[in-house]
This record gives sequence, structure tokens and C-alpha cells, in this order.
Amino acid sequence: MSVDSEYKPNTNQAKAEESAKEMAQRTYGDFLGAYKSFSETTSKVVQQAAMILESEIAAGVKIAQQTESRIPQMDKFRSEPSNEVIQRFRRDAHEVVDIFIDVMGATLKTVPKMDDVNFLRIGNVTVKPMQVEQTQRPVIVAPTPVKAGGVAEIQISFENNRNTETEEFKLYSTDLISNSGERLPSGLVKFVPQAMKIAPFQTMQATVTVAVPEETSPGTYSGLVLASNMTDLRSEIVIKVE
Repeated sequence: MSVDSEYKPNTNQAKAEESAKEMAQRTYGDFLGAYKSFSETTSKVVQQAAMILESEIAAGVKIAQQTESRIPQMDKFRSEPSNEVIQRFRRDAHEVVDIFIDVMGATLKTVPKMDDVNFLRIGNVTVKPMQVEQTQRPVIVAPTPVKAGGVAEIQISFENNRNTETEEFKLYSTDLISNSGERLPSGLVKFVPQAMKIAPFQTMQATVTVAVPEETSPGTYSGLVLASNMTDLRSEIVIKVE
């Protein structure tokens, strides 16, 4: 009788591990999608939800008080020693309610009312002034891919819906970086016109061009478009090189 000493991997176990890995990746992707969807909820919806929640809580408290008055043992329950189960539950429940109210209050304070915000629009995308950390940046995307050695061209518009003229501002871009770390220097990104001043309730058009060197590797390149004297004007620019 011979003994085969060669190690044979457990194929079933390998398949199970691979399946578990794929499931974890899908779950993580679903979580990111859900989080993005949640982060894009407008402040108006939050305010309305808070008002509805407030009225529902008030109604619930009233019903609870009416129910409490019908229970003769209520005072006895409240006077029980602190180590009793019901008293420990009472403390935990109070902590949960306090935490919930703190979170709700913080959310309402950090999300501005839509009526209090002045807007600039880039194309059909709204930019909220001074709320960069709270909002999704608008994205300027080249309509078609560009080949290495070519020039990507994007038409954009700026709308001032304030009742005062904007200060003169100049547009500029950061380097555009691909997922693999390749760079298109900021000097290759041009704006025409580069300087603008927009009258009240007026719209101005501009053209963005990106010259792509012949040696550029294929991929998706992105960076930031910024404006001097306009801290509320910030967007992402994306081009695809074939």
C-alpha cells in the first residue's frame, strides 16, 4: 500500500472563501451606495421629517401620560431600589432617548435651510456657498472620450441668482489624476474666458479645454476646478482618455 504525501487543497473550501469574499465586496458596495443616497438627502426633507417626528412624539407622550394615570402601581414602580430590573431599564431607555435627541439636534443645526442659501449654478448643478464639507461637489464631465494627443472640450454655464453682481473671479484647475496615479498637469487645462464678473440674475458661458499629450495612458482623469474670490464655487472635472 502506498501513501500519497502530495498536498491537495480543499477546492470546496477555496470556493467557499471566494464566494464569501465576493459577498463581502457586494455588501460593502451596497453600503456605500446606501450611504451616498442618504448623504444626498436635502435639508428640506430633514426639516419636514423633524416636524412630523415632533408631532408624533408629542402625541405619543400624551397617550403615555393618559395610560400612566390609569395604573395605580406607577408610584410604587418608581420608588423601587435602583438595582431592580425595571429601574435599570428606565435608566438605559433615558440614555437612548437623550442620544437620539442629541443626534437629531446636531443634524438639524449642521444642515442649512434651503431658503437661507444663495446659489451659483454650473450647468444644471447647484453649488451651495460655504458648505463644501456638507455637499456633493458638482461634476463637469467631458461629453465624449478623448484620444491621447487630442483636446477635450467642455461647455459650462455660470448662473448668478443673487441680486448683487459677483466679484470678478478667475477659474483655475488642479492637476488631473487617474486611478493609476498618472497626471495631467494643471497647465494643460484652459478656461475661456478665464476671468468673469456676473451681473445679478444673469448667466455666462465658458469653455474648458484639456490638451492631452500623446504619451498619456488611457484612463479616467479627474481634478478640482476652483475660482478666486469665490469660495463657494468648487467642482470636479472628469475626462476619459482612450
